[in-house]
This record gives sequence, C-alpha cells and structure tokens, in this order.
Amino acid sequence: MTFPVVHVDGDAYDQGLQHGVALRAQITHNLDVYYDRFLREGQLQPEQARARAATYLPVLEGSSYFEALAGMTKGSGHKLIDLLVLNLRYELLYYQYGVCGIAGADGCTSFAVLPGLDPGCSGRLPAYPRN
Repeated sequence: MTFPVVHVDGDAYDQGLQHGVALRAQITHNLDVYYDRFLREGQLQPEQARARAATYLPVLEGSSYFEALAGMTKGSGHKLIDLLVLNLRYELLYYQYGVCGIAGADGCTSFAVLPGLDPGCSGRLPAYPRN
C-alpha cells in the first residue's frame, strides 16, 4: 500500500487548500468511514458528533491550525465542521465509548522526528497498516 505524498507551501490557509484539493477523494472516504464507525461502534449520530466537535471551535479559532482547516474546507468542498469531526475522531469516539459503557477502548500513538535532529532521519516515517 502506498500513501500519497502532498507537497504544500505558503501560509496555513494555502497549505490546507492544497491539501484539500489533492486529497479530496480520500477525505470524502474517511468522512464516510468515521461517520459509519460513530454509528456502529458508539451509537453517535452525525449531528451529535458535529455538535461535540463545535465545542472545540472557540479554542481553535484564530490559530494556524484553524486556518489550515479553513483552507482544507475550501479545497475539499466539505464543511469545516465535518473536517473538524474527522480531526477529532478519536476524542469523539473514545469519549462515546465511555458514555455507552464500552470497555477496553484502545487508541494509537504517533510521533515524528524532524529532519536535522537525527543524522539518519529523512523526516519521513513509515506507515504500518493495522490488521
């Protein structure tokens, strides 16, 4: 399996715009996957997920992260709230597991090493699909 590599430049908004244009189909697919998971695994309706994600907006507005999401919104053709739901998918789903009393919820861990900090580091991390 190969993952797309998207090279972006400019400010946060422009980077998000380029990201949204380049990965529109993958973003659409991921939205479908996670809204389905919310329903099947956590009995969480899309409207509920959007409402919970909206509570994060006051904290994010004005940040470069928010500007990148705004650009991605324009580039992908999706609503900002749906992209925010996608970015908060684990927080929303694992919180919902607690609401539903589902035990044993597990998450994932990620890390990155910046180029130049490790002489053998290219700045890229291999992706290992979960089975």
